[in-house]
Amino acid sequence: MRLRVDAVVLLAGLCAASVAHAGQDSGGYFGAAIGQASASNYCSDTSGLVVASCDDKDTSFKVFGGYRFTRNVAVEVAYVDLGKYHATGSVLGLPFDVKTEVTGVTVQGVGIVPFGNEFSLMGRIGAIFWDLNNSGTVGGFRGGGGDSGVDVALGVGAQYKFAPNFGVRADLDYYPNLGNSNTGEDNVTAASIGLVFLF
Repeated sequence: MRLRVDAVVLLAGLCAASVAHAGQDSGGYFGAAIGQASASNYCSDTSGLVVASCDDKDTSFKVFGGYRFTRNVAVEVAYVDLGKYHATGSVLGLPFDVKTEVTGVTVQGVGIVPFGNEFSLMGRIGAIFWDLNNSGTVGGFRGGGGDSGVDVALGVGAQYKFAPNFGVRADLDYYPNLGNSNTGEDNVTAASIGLVFLF
Protein backbone atom coordinates (compact mmCIF):
# COMPACT_ATOMS: atom_id res chain seq x y z
CA MET A 1 0.00 0.00 0.00
CA ARG A 2 1.27 3.49 -0.78
CA LEU A 3 1.03 6.61 1.31
CA ARG A 4 -0.46 9.57 -0.56
CA VAL A 5 -0.10 13.35 -0.61
CA ASP A 6 -2.99 15.36 0.84
CA ALA A 7 -1.97 18.93 1.77
CA VAL A 8 0.92 21.07 2.94
CA VAL A 9 0.48 22.85 6.26
CA LEU A 10 2.37 26.05 7.09
CA LEU A 11 3.99 26.28 10.53
CA ALA A 12 5.29 29.52 12.00
CA GLY A 13 7.15 29.10 15.25
CA LEU A 14 10.18 31.35 15.65
CA CYS A 15 10.14 34.72 17.36
CA ALA A 16 12.31 36.77 19.71
CA ALA A 17 11.27 37.74 23.19
CA SER A 18 12.85 40.30 25.46
CA VAL A 19 12.17 39.51 29.11
CA ALA A 20 13.99 40.06 32.40
CA HIS A 21 17.11 37.93 32.54
CA ALA A 22 16.92 35.15 35.12
CA GLY A 23 18.23 31.60 35.38
CA GLN A 24 20.58 29.79 33.03
CA ASP A 25 20.65 31.10 29.45
CA SER A 26 22.70 28.31 27.88
CA GLY A 27 23.41 24.63 28.41
CA GLY A 28 22.63 21.13 27.24
CA TYR A 29 19.56 18.97 27.74
CA PHE A 30 18.21 15.55 26.88
CA GLY A 31 14.94 13.74 27.38
CA ALA A 32 12.38 11.20 26.19
CA ALA A 33 8.70 11.43 25.30
CA ILE A 34 5.85 9.08 24.40
CA GLY A 35 2.59 9.76 22.61
CA GLN A 36 0.59 8.92 19.49
CA ALA A 37 1.32 9.36 15.79
CA SER A 38 -1.11 9.31 12.86
CA ALA A 39 -0.85 9.31 9.06
CA SER A 40 -3.63 11.45 7.64
CA ASN A 41 -4.25 9.60 4.35
CA TYR A 42 -3.07 6.06 5.07
CA CYS A 43 -6.64 4.74 5.11
CA SER A 44 -7.81 6.54 1.98
CA ASP A 45 -9.01 4.64 -1.08
CA THR A 46 -7.24 5.32 -4.34
CA SER A 47 -7.46 4.15 -7.95
CA GLY A 48 -7.75 0.34 -8.01
CA LEU A 49 -7.41 0.08 -4.23
CA VAL A 50 -10.22 -0.36 -1.71
CA VAL A 51 -9.46 -0.27 2.04
CA ALA A 52 -11.63 -2.61 4.13
CA SER A 53 -10.07 -2.11 7.57
CA CYS A 54 -7.33 0.23 8.64
CA ASP A 55 -5.42 1.56 11.63
CA ASP A 56 -3.62 4.81 10.83
CA LYS A 57 -2.62 5.57 14.44
CA ASP A 58 -0.02 4.01 16.73
CA THR A 59 2.07 4.69 19.82
CA SER A 60 5.08 6.86 19.07
CA PHE A 61 8.13 7.85 21.07
CA LYS A 62 11.26 9.95 20.74
CA VAL A 63 14.58 10.41 22.48
CA PHE A 64 16.08 13.87 22.08
CA GLY A 65 19.00 16.02 23.08
CA GLY A 66 20.08 19.54 22.36
CA TYR A 67 22.04 22.61 23.30
CA ARG A 68 20.61 26.02 24.20
CA PHE A 69 22.97 28.73 22.94
CA THR A 70 20.98 31.69 24.29
CA ARG A 71 17.72 32.28 26.10
CA ASN A 72 15.88 32.13 22.76
CA VAL A 73 17.86 29.81 20.45
CA ALA A 74 18.75 26.11 20.60
CA VAL A 75 19.55 23.20 18.29
CA GLU A 76 18.06 19.75 18.84
CA VAL A 77 18.59 16.21 17.52
CA ALA A 78 16.11 13.37 18.11
CA TYR A 79 15.46 9.74 17.23
CA VAL A 80 11.73 9.30 16.49
CA ASP A 81 9.65 6.16 16.13
CA LEU A 82 6.41 7.14 14.42
CA GLY A 83 4.74 3.76 14.86
CA LYS A 84 3.39 1.04 12.62
CA TYR A 85 0.23 1.38 10.50
CA HIS A 86 -1.89 -1.53 9.23
CA ALA A 87 -4.44 -1.84 6.42
CA THR A 88 -6.38 -4.62 4.69
CA GLY A 89 -8.54 -4.56 1.59
CA SER A 90 -8.29 -5.31 -2.11
CA VAL A 91 -6.22 -3.97 -4.98
CA LEU A 92 -7.42 -4.71 -8.52
CA GLY A 93 -9.61 -7.43 -6.99
CA LEU A 94 -6.79 -9.11 -5.05
CA PRO A 95 -6.82 -9.10 -1.23
CA PHE A 96 -3.98 -7.32 0.56
CA ASP A 97 -2.74 -7.07 4.14
CA VAL A 98 0.00 -4.46 4.63
CA LYS A 99 1.92 -2.91 7.52
CA THR A 100 4.02 0.28 7.29
CA GLU A 101 6.64 1.30 9.86
CA VAL A 102 8.28 4.75 10.03
CA THR A 103 11.35 5.82 12.02
CA GLY A 104 13.80 8.68 11.64
CA VAL A 105 16.36 11.11 13.01
CA THR A 106 15.50 14.81 13.18
CA VAL A 107 17.81 17.83 13.27
CA GLN A 108 16.05 21.11 14.10
CA GLY A 109 16.66 24.70 15.07
CA VAL A 110 14.57 25.77 18.06
CA GLY A 111 13.13 29.19 18.82
CA ILE A 112 12.21 29.68 22.50
CA VAL A 113 9.92 32.22 24.17
CA PRO A 114 10.40 32.11 27.97
CA PHE A 115 7.73 33.27 30.40
CA GLY A 116 9.57 33.77 33.65
CA ASN A 117 12.06 31.17 34.84
CA GLU A 118 10.02 27.98 34.62
CA PHE A 119 7.63 28.07 31.62
CA SER A 120 8.49 28.44 27.93
CA LEU A 121 6.99 27.94 24.50
CA MET A 122 9.03 26.74 21.52
CA GLY A 123 8.88 26.32 17.76
CA ARG A 124 11.08 23.90 15.79
CA ILE A 125 12.02 23.69 12.12
CA GLY A 126 14.49 21.36 10.41
CA ALA A 127 14.74 18.01 8.66
CA ILE A 128 13.87 14.36 9.29
CA PHE A 129 16.12 11.63 7.89
CA TRP A 130 13.50 8.89 7.66
CA ASP A 131 13.29 5.15 7.04
CA LEU A 132 9.98 3.71 5.83
CA ASN A 133 9.31 -0.03 5.49
CA ASN A 134 6.27 -1.80 4.01
CA SER A 135 5.57 -5.51 4.51
CA GLY A 136 2.60 -7.81 3.92
CA THR A 137 0.77 -9.91 1.35
CA VAL A 138 -1.06 -9.24 -1.92
CA GLY A 139 -3.13 -12.04 -3.40
CA GLY A 140 -1.53 -14.48 -0.96
CA PHE A 141 2.02 -13.59 -2.02
CA ARG A 142 4.31 -12.11 0.62
CA GLY A 143 6.47 -9.13 -0.17
CA GLY A 144 7.87 -5.92 1.16
CA GLY A 145 10.07 -2.97 0.51
CA GLY A 146 11.17 0.34 1.83
CA ASP A 147 13.26 3.38 1.28
CA SER A 148 14.90 6.28 3.11
CA GLY A 149 15.09 9.99 2.49
CA VAL A 150 14.98 13.51 3.91
CA ASP A 151 11.93 15.72 4.44
CA VAL A 152 10.85 18.75 6.45
CA ALA A 153 10.28 18.37 10.21
CA LEU A 154 8.20 20.99 12.06
CA GLY A 155 7.09 21.23 15.65
CA VAL A 156 5.74 23.33 18.51
CA GLY A 157 5.90 22.65 22.21
CA ALA A 158 5.69 23.86 25.78
CA GLN A 159 8.00 23.14 28.70
CA TYR A 160 7.67 23.59 32.46
CA LYS A 161 10.75 23.33 34.67
CA PHE A 162 9.56 21.93 38.01
CA ALA A 163 13.07 21.55 39.50
CA PRO A 164 16.45 23.18 38.79
CA ASN A 165 17.50 20.36 36.42
CA PHE A 166 14.20 18.71 35.45
CA GLY A 167 11.23 19.67 33.35
CA VAL A 168 8.11 18.25 31.70
CA ARG A 169 7.53 18.92 28.01
CA ALA A 170 4.56 18.55 25.62
CA ASP A 171 5.22 18.49 21.86
CA LEU A 172 3.28 18.46 18.62
CA ASP A 173 5.42 17.38 15.65
CA TYR A 174 4.43 17.50 12.00
CA TYR A 175 6.11 15.84 9.01
CA PRO A 176 4.43 17.01 5.77
CA ASN A 177 4.71 14.82 2.66
CA LEU A 178 6.89 12.25 4.41
CA GLY A 179 8.06 9.68 1.85
CA ASN A 180 8.95 9.72 -1.85
CA SER A 181 7.82 8.35 -5.22
CA ASN A 182 8.92 4.84 -4.24
CA THR A 183 7.11 4.68 -0.90
CA GLY A 184 4.33 7.16 -1.53
CA GLU A 185 3.86 10.21 0.71
CA ASP A 186 1.67 11.16 3.65
CA ASN A 187 1.38 13.83 6.33
CA VAL A 188 2.37 12.38 9.71
CA THR A 189 1.55 14.08 13.01
CA ALA A 190 2.82 13.06 16.46
CA ALA A 191 1.70 14.39 19.85
CA SER A 192 3.81 13.49 22.89
CA ILE A 193 4.63 14.29 26.51
CA GLY A 194 7.89 13.58 28.26
CA LEU A 195 10.60 14.50 30.75
CA VAL A 196 13.67 16.69 30.20
CA PHE A 197 16.98 16.76 32.11
CA LEU A 198 18.86 20.06 31.86
CA PHE A 199 22.57 20.46 32.56
